[in-house]
Amino acid sequence: MKVSKNAGRMDIPGINPKWATPYFSLWSSQALTLLGSQLASFVLIWHLTKTTGSATILSVAMLFNLIPQIILGPFAGALIDRWSRKLVIIIADVLIATATLGLAVLFAFKGANTSIIFMWIFILGFANGIINPSMLAITTSMVPNQHLTRLQGMNQTLQGGLNIIAAPLGALLYEAWDMPKTLLINSLPALIAITCLSLIVVPQPGKDGKVAGKILQDMMVSLRYILNWPALCMLIGIAVIINFLDAPATALIPLLVSKHFLGDALQLGWMNSTFGVGIILGGLFLSLWGGFRCRMITVFTGLIGMGLGALLVGMAPMIAFWLAMGGIFLKGMMQSVANAPILATLQSTVEPAMQGRVMSLVISATSAVAPIGLLISSALGDRLSAQSWFIIFGCGSVILGITGFFIPTILRLGEPNAIA
Repeated sequence: MKVSKNAGRMDIPGINPKWATPYFSLWSSQALTLLGSQLASFVLIWHLTKTTGSATILSVAMLFNLIPQIILGPFAGALIDRWSRKLVIIIADVLIATATLGLAVLFAFKGANTSIIFMWIFILGFANGIINPSMLAITTSMVPNQHLTRLQGMNQTLQGGLNIIAAPLGALLYEAWDMPKTLLINSLPALIAITCLSLIVVPQPGKDGKVAGKILQDMMVSLRYILNWPALCMLIGIAVIINFLDAPATALIPLLVSKHFLGDALQLGWMNSTFGVGIILGGLFLSLWGGFRCRMITVFTGLIGMGLGALLVGMAPMIAFWLAMGGIFLKGMMQSVANAPILATLQSTVEPAMQGRVMSLVISATSAVAPIGLLISSALGDRLSAQSWFIIFGCGSVILGITGFFIPTILRLGEPNAIA
């Protein structure tokens, strides 16, 4: 199968020259949905923590969030390319709002239990598995190619900001109100997003022969599309390795703080907030700068920076918590610098009619390795400390970043008329 790799996408029919107002109306509405989802998630996870005190329950809750995005993601991608992408997001937002309102009613009548909460978490994971690739695909049809990297920088900033404010705001709501009122308030952002989205015109790329078959055939078409594109395969492979190495290090941050630095919840909070601030500033920096002309140079520079930050965390002595704070800040900042151009490259190179399926496969692949990394770190137990995982991730990230500069095929990915 011959794959078109031309990144010069400014001539795509349907791109609106006055794209900013409709697109940022859409972007803002989905940011509201994301805020409501994160607040409700925090409140429910804290509720499970307070009522069960079980680490197993919390681990199962995390798996219920990941499973739909991993398993159902590719199917969702096929539907995204078949149906109106605007309609798909509206359906997902309706699903989130309905599930949250239903859970609020069950709490009000004392009918909510752990299984019901798991079901809500599963629904949220499924809805996000639809919304995320849909937004990536829609962005390509509404935003000019030269602005994609800056826009992904804004997305990284948004994610970092939500990471910082969702926990304290969720805690405030949890303490101030009961669960029914808290969940009711957190369902409003999705309802607002549905209203806003219904008023926005979202371009839909014309269908071709690639979306005419059954859903499984669509999935195989998207898989062949990726496999027949070596540079894209290598880029996805790098993202998979980075996520695989990063998951154990990130999960063990509480142990790093408590066992190595002998800290408490306050130090853990500072560590998490510093990471979030790094993500925000990295996203802001990239949204203003736009990155190098060659997007992959920006990606590999970011990978090297992430690795150096992780090495600072892993090598910081017990008395140098400030050094670990600096390292986690650098890691967060350079994570934004690395992630945004990867998404922009995918958006600018993958054919519009294939975006939903390809993005869903990429998200599923990169999400699937996180639980595997966590299982491996759990199996190794105390044989590898939290510092060791940061050092492993740091070395791997630096090596991958440096190696990327010597692979011309990947460096040319995302450039106009590049031959992969």
